[in-house]
Amino acid sequence: MHKKIKFICILTIILLITISLAPSTYSLENKISLLKKTNNENWPMYRYNTNRTGCTPSFGPETNKILWRYKPKLDTWFQDSSPVIVNKRVYIGAAAALKGKLLCLEEDTGNLIWEYETNGWVSSTPAVVDDKIYFGSFDTKIHCISIDGSSIWSRNTGYLIFSSPIVVNNKVYIGSLDGKVYCYNAEDGSSVWNYDTGNWVQSSPSYYKGNIYFGSLSKKMYCVNANDGNLVWSYQTGGEIRSTPSIKDDKIYFGSSDNKVYCLNAINGSKIWHFLTNNSVISSPTLAQNKVFVGSYDYFIYCLDDQTGNVIWRYNTTMKHYGSPAYSNEKLYVSVGMLESKMGKILCFNSNNGDIVWEYSVEKIIRGSPSIVNGKLFQPVNEGDLICFCDSQAPNKPAKPIGPLKGKPDVSYEFKTSATDPDGGVIRYGWDWDGDKVIDEWTSFYNSGHEIITEHSWSSKGLFFVHVIAEDETGLRSEWSKPLIISLPRARLKINGIMREMTSNYFLFNKIINFVFN
Repeated sequence: MHKKIKFICILTIILLITISLAPSTYSLENKISLLKKTNNENWPMYRYNTNRTGCTPSFGPETNKILWRYKPKLDTWFQDSSPVIVNKRVYIGAAAALKGKLLCLEEDTGNLIWEYETNGWVSSTPAVVDDKIYFGSFDTKIHCISIDGSSIWSRNTGYLIFSSPIVVNNKVYIGSLDGKVYCYNAEDGSSVWNYDTGNWVQSSPSYYKGNIYFGSLSKKMYCVNANDGNLVWSYQTGGEIRSTPSIKDDKIYFGSSDNKVYCLNAINGSKIWHFLTNNSVISSPTLAQNKVFVGSYDYFIYCLDDQTGNVIWRYNTTMKHYGSPAYSNEKLYVSVGMLESKMGKILCFNSNNGDIVWEYSVEKIIRGSPSIVNGKLFQPVNEGDLICFCDSQAPNKPAKPIGPLKGKPDVSYEFKTSATDPDGGVIRYGWDWDGDKVIDEWTSFYNSGHEIITEHSWSSKGLFFVHVIAEDETGLRSEWSKPLIISLPRARLKINGIMREMTSNYFLFNKIINFVFN
């Protein structure tokens, strides 16, 4: 009898502690519904799409208000990789002591979900397609991993990889500093073809109408057939090409270290126009509103007519353009930096006239490019933080659900909760009925602070943890609520899961065991 009482005490204490320590991160199998406003806003690869236009239908922030900052561990720092955002997760490459990492963060909070380690820095920007993530590393490999951070395949190239991959028609394309562009089968990593330019390929491949386009330090822009890698045409410039080409309406745009921005016919490679700046152009052009937006080492951001190359407006940012602009809803977002002074800035322009909307300064250089999704702007800072700008604030954590603690299968019960939105907007609620932190049911939108009632029934017996999360109309989400536990007849405690939760908090677990047994 004495042993039985002790056993019940242990289970009770473990259950109570498990409730209080219930994690607030999203499940790795996130089944969350599409956003109300724009239906599944993502930025899945470098420069947004396979044409590398840097233009998104999503909306960006109108102020420099910061939603969150992610500060990497002491042995980790950001370099040239830019963030991609898919299904409420942010993926970005980083450097580490003698190694590299790909990080996965929550979009709305910046909380780290997982990190994947390689044997070299990750300056490549990942591409996310069909629950797989592709990226290059200084370990000379292209990696393919799953969205839960587990390895699927990797393949060696001949040297370091700066280039960022694209995935089209089940093929993945990436450049390497061994001078080649590689094509692999996206499923198993088997080699399809490679094309040798004879010099470093830092430029990232672009895709258009069955062809792959990329630049090289051989001073040429190349167009090869996407299926077999055969050369379609090449164009000789006067300088090394690090810029990634942007393509639209049968025209290809890119920069060169000969200080020029080029516009070529994408079908035959003939020159349409060029524009001369006062220094190298490694930035990739952004295409929107029949305009070309591109930065130069001469400190200027240029807005050019995409048909003629004539200047519409220009602005002296006082710093070099290492990254590339991003466009959203008549706003242009630009990041610049100075290696010599270790300073950087993020600027937002009115894309029509070049007027400054807002700017934000940091005491670090910025080389990575901005990405936009769901009203947020994501900008990495070299050897600094990943910053998320957003005009809105996420809703506050909902109150712990109110409802019955016992019940029967196939009987509906009412559950109540409420939350407030700091911006005074409307809120909808996502219910998790089985404790896995995956949203099983969304409500309609309600006014901030309004108590809602939702009915639910279970078809089986058991012990169920009920959580709820709040989301505003811009897609920002709160933390998960504390759980309500409801027991249906003959419920059995899931001892293994509880013990795993407890042992992950070893010191507290040790105190509890000592308290019970001593």
